[in-house]
Formats: sequence, C-alpha cells, structure tokens
Amino acid sequence: MPRNKLLLKLLVIATLLVDAVVFSTVERPDERTQLGLFALALVFSQIGLINTCCLMLPRNVWLGVPIACISTLAYAKVWSILQGNMETEEWVIIFAVYSVAIALPLGIIRMLGIRLARDIAAPGLRGGAAWLQFSVKDLLILTAVVGLLACGAQAMQARFDGESTEIVVFCVSLSFAAVSALWLMCGHANVVFRVSAFALLLILVLVLLFNVISRDWTLSEFVLLHSLLVAGSLAVIRLSGYRLVRRSSAAHDSDSNAGSPEQESASGHPELAGSGTAL
Repeated sequence: MPRNKLLLKLLVIATLLVDAVVFSTVERPDERTQLGLFALALVFSQIGLINTCCLMLPRNVWLGVPIACISTLAYAKVWSILQGNMETEEWVIIFAVYSVAIALPLGIIRMLGIRLARDIAAPGLRGGAAWLQFSVKDLLILTAVVGLLACGAQAMQARFDGESTEIVVFCVSLSFAAVSALWLMCGHANVVFRVSAFALLLILVLVLLFNVISRDWTLSEFVLLHSLLVAGSLAVIRLSGYRLVRRSSAAHDSDSNAGSPEQESASGHPELAGSGTAL
C-alpha cells in the first residue's frame, strides 16, 4: 500500500478511535471542564478539517459540499445527544455558521485556482494563468455559500437574539485559525515565516475574542486546542504528499469540460499537460 494512502487511512482510523473514546467518556459535557473543552474543540476541528478537504481537493467539489453539510448535521446531532438535549437546532446553527465561515474564504481561494494536490508536478497544474479565471460552477458555489451565510445570520438573530454577534465573531475567528493552519501545514513558504505568521494570527484572534466576547482564559484555551487539532490533522495530510498548488487556466477549463473529446485527447498526451507551482 502506498505510504500516502496508508497515512490517510491511519488518520481516519485514529479520528474514529479518539471520537469513540472521548464521546464515550464524556457524559453531558460541560465546556468549563478540561475534558468538555477538549471534546468541543475536537468537534469543531473535525468539522473544519472535513470542510477543508471537501472544498480544496482538486475535483468532485459537488460531492464534497453535501458531505460537508451532512457531517455538520451529524456532529450537531451527536453533540446534542451527549448533552442530553435532543433539540439540535442551536448546535446546527452554530456549526453551520462555522462551516460557512470556513467555506467562504476557501471558496474564494478555490476560485483563484488554488487546490490541495498530492503531486506538485501533476498534469494540469501551473501557476499564474489561473488567477481570476473561474467557471460558472465556482460562481454558483460562492453564491450558495453567501446565501447560506445570510440564512444563517437570520436564523441566529431569531434564535440567539443579542448573542448572535458574539457567535459570528467566534466562528469567524475559528475559521481564520483553521484556514491559516492549512497554509501553515500545506504551504511552501519558508517554515519559519509560516510558523511566525500563524502564531501572529493566533495572537490577534485571541486578543479579538478576549476583548469582544469574554475575558475568560477558557476561551483562549479552546481556540489553541482547536488550532492544534486542525494543524495536527493537516500535518498528516502534508506527510501524505499534499500541497497547496495553483492550477493552469487549461486545467481550470478541463474541470468544466471533463469527459469531452478534447479532454480525453489531452489526457492521452502527457506532453500537453502543465506543471505545478508551489505556494
């Protein structure tokens, strides 16, 4: 079995085992306790990781979007059951806002031609030409994300009243930490620069949350836990050979024309393919 596939399978198995142990240990988790805090950070980090993989892998984004939505609903249901509250509406809204807060920047990044790809030199990957060239499919995805964000804002306003602003700030802050963790682990810039930029962003996020939402250090611990869990999972993906790369305009067109005679012809001639540029 190739090393990259083995690592990804081990990541899935380890995630399921950790979930089983944590969720079976925690009974009516209280976010003010260390175990309850870790369990909630684990849920948020896995939602963020699933959304990242579904949106940033090169193909099958239409399959990835419903997977991300179903996963978000499933986590909301599981967390509500753990708390002894069968009403999942509140957690569905919170997790959905977090998912949309991640999907919006990742959707824009995807429209710019940036993907997670295993092989930097994979056919159809090249720098420069893909900037600001996107398909109708990309526009539809972005429109759907913005629409979901607007619906989520209205639902939050009706459900949480005065707390809606704090929840949005909280979810957006976590999404910035998750997206920056993606660049930290799968980018190609100097490692010292990536680590420094990631640490600086985390500090800014913590200062924002400390001043806007709560001066309780428990919130800071939660953000750090969430960021470390996301970064740790993405480290395994990096070890599997995945990197952030920018596609060529030809590859961008091939996604919209997959299965066409021209695409099949190009796939039979490797010399027509481009090369990848690392970010």
